[in-house]
Amino acid sequence: MYLPLEYVKRYSVLTELYCSEEYINCEPEVLLEMIADADWGTSNYSGPNKERYIHTYNMFDNNYFAMHIISACFATAGFAGVWKYNKIVYEPDYDFSQALIGTNKLRVYPEMLKHIPFNTFYLDFSKNELFVYEGFFVQVKVYDTGVIRISSLPTESGYSHIPVHEYEGENPTAYADAFWIKPEMYSVDNGVYYFDYNLYKDLMYTSDSFRTQWFIGGVSNFRLFLLQFLMYLSSKEADIIESPETIKTYKPSSLVKNKYSEVRKWNVGCRYGEKIRSYQKNKMQQYENSESSQNGKRPHIRKAHWERYHVGEGRKDIITKWKEPVFVNGDFNDIVANIHVVTNKEADCSLGEGLVKQYLEAKKISFRTEHYIREIRKRYDFSLEWNKTLLFIEFDGEQHFKSINRWGGKKGYLKRRQADIEKNEYCRNKGIPLLRIRFDQAYLIPNMIDDFLKNSEKYSQQFNTYLADDVYYSICQ
Repeated sequence: MYLPLEYVKRYSVLTELYCSEEYINCEPEVLLEMIADADWGTSNYSGPNKERYIHTYNMFDNNYFAMHIISACFATAGFAGVWKYNKIVYEPDYDFSQALIGTNKLRVYPEMLKHIPFNTFYLDFSKNELFVYEGFFVQVKVYDTGVIRISSLPTESGYSHIPVHEYEGENPTAYADAFWIKPEMYSVDNGVYYFDYNLYKDLMYTSDSFRTQWFIGGVSNFRLFLLQFLMYLSSKEADIIESPETIKTYKPSSLVKNKYSEVRKWNVGCRYGEKIRSYQKNKMQQYENSESSQNGKRPHIRKAHWERYHVGEGRKDIITKWKEPVFVNGDFNDIVANIHVVTNKEADCSLGEGLVKQYLEAKKISFRTEHYIREIRKRYDFSLEWNKTLLFIEFDGEQHFKSINRWGGKKGYLKRRQADIEKNEYCRNKGIPLLRIRFDQAYLIPNMIDDFLKNSEKYSQQFNTYLADDVYYSICQ
């Protein structure tokens, strides 16, 4: 059985126990909030369910170490109880992960972390030996105060000796970690909040949180990766594609059956990873060629890094982009040929639609795909009923704005352009709210859908959250 499913199967009994009226009487997510409190294990605890916490604390004779052990049980019960409902998995490419973690200076925009597609997911490292663990459960929680909690729990085939029934025998060998991002950490640039990390500097003062849960300060090696990864999920043009494996097996169910068919997996950074591996494979040959030609300039790779752009009215919106490694003095021909198999630009539109679908599912919003309107003989990507009103959503890939050979060239482009015009006119005439998302706005999908649902009435005339129609289509050929 797939490891995170094994955790759900094994620790569901703890989820039921701790969340029952007789014990903590809460939702599974609250268990994660409780153990994230800085004073867990002490009489100074001030987190949620304080009365039930004190009862548990007294039951274990006010013993910090006993509470430390039970925190691992709370963590597995909490994550098992939350993750089982969405079963989202991200599988990062190894070489991509190495490049990502190597970008040691990072500017974090808390607003971006608030809008990742899923607030709970599983990171699968079973094929990626960047860490000693096989994977991690992750949850990002945003509070009304502006505080962001990032919790994680490593997984191992031996369950890290986390007990199910009795607190005796070997102690757990891994614990959950909570990483807090608080408003007092922020700086402001042009009205946008951010905070800067020199991650290598912080790493020098950090112990292994998962083994000990006692921090000296700074960020652990995994925290370093996770913060980068969350920023990457929110960045522009992120290299994320649905795993061919779960495309074939994914069959969502209204009932939780704890089967692999309920798992939806996304590969992250596979194109970048392939590029790096291609470089390593050909490096020596390229170097020999450069030596024989007396070039003197050795082929090398320029490290990946973050770039940010101020855009929009008053330049108050921020776009972040992770710039992939760049090859210098190398021969790109073989590399490009290899990468094309991985990138497959034809998937751009379906990827965008997949992100829309992800977010609607995460919000538990019922929807239809390929909604056909007989009157105009056209299909809308998504339709949903919200507050008794019919709404449409369209994701416009790059082929909606210019001629692309693999999409039928100029003839195909003109046909799509005319279809989009007709669909817009239909919605205007019928007063049907329509949200159009341009391909370069994919990272804004959560924000745009949230606004669309909150202010749907304004979308019967202007179809984009941020751009007037003339600006939206200004990039058309």
